[in-house]
Amino acid sequence: MIRRLRPSLDLAYEPLLSPAALLDELPLDDAWAAAVERSRAEVRAVLDGADDRLLVVSGQHGLAGVVLESFLLEGRQEPGDPARLVYGRSVTDACMDIGTTAKALAALSDPVRCRRG
Repeated sequence: MIRRLRPSLDLAYEPLLSPAALLDELPLDDAWAAAVERSRAEVRAVLDGADDRLLVVSGQHGLAGVVLESFLLEGRQEPGDPARLVYGRSVTDACMDIGTTAKALAALSDPVRCRRG
């Protein structure tokens, strides 16, 4: 698909695969499956309050900001041959996926909405 932005600039892109199609095309081996489960467990621990790696900076009247490691897909991968990299997965830090990020932000924002009425 190509969308013309300006007469001299075209933006080309392909739609992302659905998670099911991605798993069919790139199934996880045991090591990757373990890494995915580990990162899911880490996110659950943060959301449940059992892990203090969620950095919360609070001001006088409540939450001022959070730091979350987030990317399109959860986990991380070693940098290497671009043809072997998984699109949407971090090559730096292990990250939560975008869906989990949305849930975490919703969990953080619900009390604010209640307080503000």
